[in-house]
Amino acid sequence: MSLINRIPQELCNLINEMNPEHRVNFHKVSEELEIHVVKKRINAIKYEWECHPDRISITALLALKMPDYEYVLSILSKCKCCVRHQTKRPITINNPGESIINIPGAFKYYQKHECECPCRQTSRNIYRMCHNGYIPYDDEE
Repeated sequence: MSLINRIPQELCNLINEMNPEHRVNFHKVSEELEIHVVKKRINAIKYEWECHPDRISITALLALKMPDYEYVLSILSKCKCCVRHQTKRPITINNPGESIINIPGAFKYYQKHECECPCRQTSRNIYRMCHNGYIPYDDEE
C-alpha cells in the first residue's frame, strides 16, 4: 500500500483543489515542517554525541553527520522559537549573525532560559566548524 493511499480522501480533494490560498498556507506548513525535520536530525546527532564513547567534539560529529550544513543553517535561521535564540545566531556561513532582531544583550532578559530549542547552539556550532572554532561574540555571554 502506498503512502498516498493512507491520506484521507477529503485531504486529497483539498490538496488537488486549485485554490490560490493553498500555496500560501502550504508554504507556512512546509517551512515549519523543514524546521521540525532539521531539529529531529540535530537531536539524533546530539544523542549520538552524548552516547559516543570517545566524546569527539560536537563540531567534528556535525561535520561527519551533516554534509548539508549550509542548508541546515539556512533552515535554522528561520526558527522563531524565542527572542533570545534569534539574537547572535549565525544566519549563513559568512554571516555570524549579529542578530535577526538586533537586541544587544537580549539574553539578560531571559534568565530562566526555558527554551530548549537547538537552533542557536547548532547554528553557532556549524559556524565554528567552518571558521576553525571562532565565533565573534563567544566571550560576550
